[in-house]
Amino acid sequence: MGQSALRIHRLGTQRYAPYGYFGNFRGDLALPVEDAAVVDRFDSDFKLNRKNLPGLSILIPFVDDDLKIFPDLRQKHLRSCYLSVIRHYFFPILAGELVVVLRTPEREETVNAGFLNASLDKSRPKTRQNFRGVLDLARWAIRQPAESMITLSESQPGKAPKLRENLIDTAGLEAARRMFFEGCRLAFRVPVSVHRQGETSSLHTWFAIYLERDETIDRSEDFFIRQGITIPEVSSLKFKGVRAIVSITDTVLTSFLGDAENPAHTDWERNSKKFKAKYRLGPTTLDFVKTSPRELVRILTQPGRGADKNLLRHIFALPASEPGAATSAPPAPGSGGKQSAQSRFNEIKGSASIQLSAIKGGFSLAKHPQADD
Repeated sequence: MGQSALRIHRLGTQRYAPYGYFGNFRGDLALPVEDAAVVDRFDSDFKLNRKNLPGLSILIPFVDDDLKIFPDLRQKHLRSCYLSVIRHYFFPILAGELVVVLRTPEREETVNAGFLNASLDKSRPKTRQNFRGVLDLARWAIRQPAESMITLSESQPGKAPKLRENLIDTAGLEAARRMFFEGCRLAFRVPVSVHRQGETSSLHTWFAIYLERDETIDRSEDFFIRQGITIPEVSSLKFKGVRAIVSITDTVLTSFLGDAENPAHTDWERNSKKFKAKYRLGPTTLDFVKTSPRELVRILTQPGRGADKNLLRHIFALPASEPGAATSAPPAPGSGGKQSAQSRFNEIKGSASIQLSAIKGGFSLAKHPQADD
């Protein structure tokens, strides 16, 4: 079966609706064609070769001039099925769960895991730079075993879920903060409950969040993937230089999110009447999923309780004292045994880039006057 969406149009004096359908009709409802002779004729006429393999074949007999199956690198603005497949289905392609064949009378390409690397190498430098980090994080995420993930506790069932730091045990939270600060990738398993209207108990489900810091990007990047489909308009991350992939594969949660998804599969809509009527706490549970990477990064970037004596060690580290090295001066006579603020600072020598100076109540760190730009 198929559908074509056009404008309201006329041929001669006849006015036509914008939608055209291919299928067997039951009243106004178009149903799939199941007649073997018709299907074989369709395959033959349009040279489809998937035959009995599982999947989906899409035929576009008349393509709009603005849309290309393959990109023309000579054009400034690229719109193509080829790039759309890569952007929206990179995760299942890398996982080996999806292969897409694109074919025109002049060209055919099979988009699989190995093909993504080669196609990225041939793309424009900016596209290559922007998307390589996403693919690298996705490959890493796909390889992570369940036991390597940091598992959060579940919010209290029956109440609107909120992602707070008390969902991570203290030791695990401090370790995660340290690893995130040091630039390590992190994988989280986030449990959540879904409660359908009319049912007495909640269904327990979960989703995964994969995080990394990338100082080469001047924005944030987050990708929400429901059963392999990237939902492009869902985004919540606001932290520059941070990338996140949210992967939802558990059937309870994928069904829940599918009920909130718009027909174009581009967004999850919390105010849909059908969605709100089907679930208790539906909108707040949806918000919990959508804002999870932002809230998780907020928790990871909050300072821990108490003094962290090692926080700036990588910036202000000084070499160990060598034999014969000068020690700090003793307190001046009449100072009551106290050292002056100036004498409590060790001078940093040998740095042509930074200058550390004592000021009232603390210190200042500035560019050295003789440092190169």
